[in-house]
Parts: sequence; structure tokens; C-alpha cells
Amino acid sequence: MTVLIVGAGPAGLTLAAELGLAGVPCRVLERRSERYPHSRAFALTPRCLEIMEMRGEVEEFLTRGLESPVVSLGSKGRGIDMRRYIDSRHAYNLILPQVQTEEVLEAWALKRGAVIERGTEVTGLEQDADGVTVTVRGPEGEHTERASYVVGCDGIRSTVRSLLGISFPGMPSEFSAILADVQLKHVPEDEQVFARHTDRGMVAVMPFPDGHFRLMIQDHRRMQVPVGEPVTLEEIRSSAADILEVDLGIHSPRWLSRFRSEQRLAERYQVGRVLLAGDAAHAHTPAGGQGLNLGIQDTVNLGWKLAATVQGWAPADLLDSYEAELRPLAARILRQTESVFRFNTARGPLLRGARWTVKQLLHVPALQRSVITEMAGTKTRYGKGAHRMTGRRVPDTTLTLASGAEESLFPLLNSGKAVFLDSSPAGELARAAERLWPEHLTAAHVRRASGRLPEALLVRPDGHVGWASDHPDQPAFRAEVGRWLGDPVA
Repeated sequence: MTVLIVGAGPAGLTLAAELGLAGVPCRVLERRSERYPHSRAFALTPRCLEIMEMRGEVEEFLTRGLESPVVSLGSKGRGIDMRRYIDSRHAYNLILPQVQTEEVLEAWALKRGAVIERGTEVTGLEQDADGVTVTVRGPEGEHTERASYVVGCDGIRSTVRSLLGISFPGMPSEFSAILADVQLKHVPEDEQVFARHTDRGMVAVMPFPDGHFRLMIQDHRRMQVPVGEPVTLEEIRSSAADILEVDLGIHSPRWLSRFRSEQRLAERYQVGRVLLAGDAAHAHTPAGGQGLNLGIQDTVNLGWKLAATVQGWAPADLLDSYEAELRPLAARILRQTESVFRFNTARGPLLRGARWTVKQLLHVPALQRSVITEMAGTKTRYGKGAHRMTGRRVPDTTLTLASGAEESLFPLLNSGKAVFLDSSPAGELARAAERLWPEHLTAAHVRRASGRLPEALLVRPDGHVGWASDHPDQPAFRAEVGRWLGDPVA
């Protein structure tokens, strides 16, 4: 039996690549016969770029995308430079249309051995203790097949979630807004990416690498327009000019869309052998660009845990930690994106005054750091432990090994295995780790590092700290590493 992934969006393709890297056969079933040609999402955050670097896949994204290190605060000349606060080689958002992100992810998944079947949808599922029976309808008709696990990555209208009977509480926004991919005759020169708030509404402008621009328009006079009413070129020209008080020379639209955001969170992420990830598990407003990026984080967290479970070496509660870690993160991001959306659409003198006050406060460095690291995904922490680093993401670090060789941390994660770093003088735990978990980790005896490291550090395959200790002992070492990697071989 194999793992069936339902949905070939960013979350499903990333999961397929992760399972393939771990040697777990998987198939991706996609209802659409061809990839959706338009892009709702348009950027990858620093943390997602780090994830791609950890797997040795980041260069293709960088070749296609446009680096954008400054986050606009909605006023001319005011923004936050991410490079001031993020300890990463990728201290920027990478502007890249979702359709191109999916092209790169699909190539990665296929390279790892995944099978992608388009024009194929799941219409039913039943599960027992040994697997899942799935009813599939494709070009040749309907049939049933068995899978060891099924993961629904099939979006906000998820069939898998509906078949499981999992509720998806939340609500749609009361306002509609517009997305438009266009060309501009008069390109703003003062900022690469900018947003402007006025009494009339908000316009955000983002350049795409191919010369087009993404506009997001929230016009207070047009936000009650039904989603089904077509967007016209004249409408976006008029709204943008009235809000910005300048003429951008909008022309040659290739995509115009009116949308109403939804804020929802699945009641559960797992029922037996069926799990949810990406938009099937959570839906966000576009504010902050978190939806696609959180879906990738979901599946990098899930991939190695599901692979370990399928292969039979996972600790008993390892797969349960997926929902325990990711659902609270999604809930927090939902609260934040809702606050940003309300901030952007605030009306009335009191609300506008509050928005002005918040803008002034955002020039305080401590608040800037908190906001930027949250948006970038580098602040994410999965649980807490006795050590300050437990659960945190680990930035790339240059290591000088006991042999004298220099190595960076991220390439050690290319294999999708955990990494154990031993900074003690003797390196006894590194040797023990290699002996006790030879198939599931890479161990290194470290003499020096470019960043401060504890004496013992277990970096999980998803780049977060599983265990850290400044004064490790053998019993704690065996117990804490075994918590993530299962029983030692001896």
C-alpha cells in the first residue's frame, strides 16, 4: 500500500516530495486536469526559503523569483527592512507567482519518485485498523483502492474533510476585495513593494519578475459588491486612482478576480489514518501572505513523521504531534491575519486614529522585530522544553568539525534525516548517536560554530530543535532522542 495525497497544490506537492525523499511511495490525486493558471498567492517567506535550502532545492525558486526585503507600513517611505531582524541568508520575501511555485514543487516531487494523477478525484473513503479504502473517479471511470494513509491537501472546499465529517468553523469576511495582475505605464519608483492606506481604502502593489504587477484593492465604496460581479479594467483604474491619488496607467490585465476572504480552522487535523494539511485545515485572509507558506510548513512537519509511521520506526505518539504542533500555530496566525485585515479596512475617525497610532508604534525596534519574525515564520516554536532552544527553528550555522573540516548545518539536512550535533570536547554522544540510530540521523562532532550551540543539539528533519542540553547525560540523551527517533538499535 502507498500514501494517497489528495490535491496537487503547494501543500500536497511538498508532502509528496518529503515522502519521496524518505523512500515512502505516494501518489497525488488532483481533480483538475491541468494546473490552475492564475496565482492567488505570490510570495515565499524567509522560513519557507530556509526549508527549501534544507532540502537543497532553493536555487530554482531564487532563479525565478524577486527578492523583496522591505515590508511596507502603508505610507510612503516607511517600511521595515527584514534584514535588520532576521538571522538568515533569506531575510526577504521572494515574490513568485503561485503557479511557478507549484511548477518547481512538482518537479521536486517527481524527482523524488511521486506519481501525480490529474483529472482524478476522491469521492468516498472508509478506513479500518490496517488502511483506508478510497473511492476514486478518473478518466477511465470509478474504482476503489487501498492506501496505508490518506492526506487531504485539497483546499478550502476539501472533499476529504467533508467525508471525514470534520467541522470547519469560522466565517467569510463581510467585505469583498480585488486581485488583479496587470501592467503599469507609471511604475512607482520609491519602493519595490508598497501599500497605501487612505480614507477611501487600500491599494497594495507588488512587482512580478515577468514585468506584470499584482494589485490588491480594498475600496470602501466597492467592498459590498457581490463576489460574482465581474471585475472590469475601468473599475480597478478608478478605485486605484481614487485611493492613491495618482494614475498608475493600469493596462493589459491578464487576471481580474473579486474575492471574499474566509477565516476558518478545522476542528481536527486527523481522524485515524486520514489527515488534513494546507487550506483543507485552515483558511486565511491574504494579509501577511501566510496561507501558502503555512501549508508548506504543515507538510514539512508532517512528512517525516508520516514516513516514520509508515516505515514502522516511529514512537507511538509521533504522528499525534503533527496536530498538536501545527493547529495552535494556525490558530495564532488566523488571529493575526484577521487583525491585519481589520487594520487595513478600518473606517471612521476612531478606527483611523487607532491605525495611525499602530503605525507609529511599529517604528519601535522591539515591536518591529516581533512583527517581522512572526510574518517571516522564523519565530515559530513547536512547544517548549527545559532548554531555551527546544522547539525553535534553527538558522543555518557554519560548523567546524573535529576533523577540521567546515560544514554548514542546512546541507546536513538535505537527506531529510535528523541531525545530532555534539559540541563536547570528547564527542562521545555523537559516536553514540551514530551507533544507536544509524538509519535516522546524521551525527557531527563540532569544535566551533558561527552561532552559539548547546553541548548537545538534536535538529529534527523539519529544522526545529527536538532536544537541547548544555549539560547532557546518557539517560537524558537516550530518552530525548528516542522520543523523536524511536527505539535505539542497541
